[in-house]
Amino acid sequence: TMPVWQKSTSPTHRSADEKTAGVGPAGGLPYFTLDYDEAISSVTRKLKIKHEEIDAILSEVEELADKGKVAVAISLLSTISPLILRSAVEEEARIMRAVMQRHKGVAQDSIAVTREHRAIADFLEHQLPELGAKSPEEARRSIVGFVELLHGHLRKEEKTSFSLANA
Repeated sequence: TMPVWQKSTSPTHRSADEKTAGVGPAGGLPYFTLDYDEAISSVTRKLKIKHEEIDAILSEVEELADKGKVAVAISLLSTISPLILRSAVEEEARIMRAVMQRHKGVAQDSIAVTREHRAIADFLEHQLPELGAKSPEEARRSIVGFVELLHGHLRKEEKTSFSLANA
C-alpha cells in the first residue's frame, strides 16, 4: 500500500479549484505556488490544505520514530523540510501582510505564531542534520518534540493568523 504522505500529497486527490498552475516539487513533493493577487480566503483555504498534507506526513514521521525507525523518520522529515519552510515563507508574505493591514492593533497573537517559524526553521536547518549522530532515543525525543511543536503551530496559525486574515 501507498504511505499516507504519498496519498495525501497527490495532486489528483484535490478538486479542480484547489489545483494551481504553480504545483511543483518541494523536496520531491508537490506544493502550491500562491497567487499573491487572489482573495485571502482562497489563499487560506490552500494553506489549510498544505497544513493537512504536512500533518499527515508528520504523523507518519512520529509513528516511524516511535517504532524505532529513527533513520527513516529523519529521512522523511528531511524530504519534507522544503515543503514546511516554503509554507512558512508564503504564510509570512501573504497572510501576515493581510493581518497587519487589517488588524494592526490586535495582531500580537498572530505575530507570536509567526515567530515560531524561526524555531521551526532552526530545527530543520541545524538540528535535523545532526540527529543521526545522536543516540536513537535522543533523536526520537527530538523528532517527537518537533512534530508536537509543528502540529500545535499549524493549529495556532489556523486559529489566529488565518482567522484574522479572513476577518
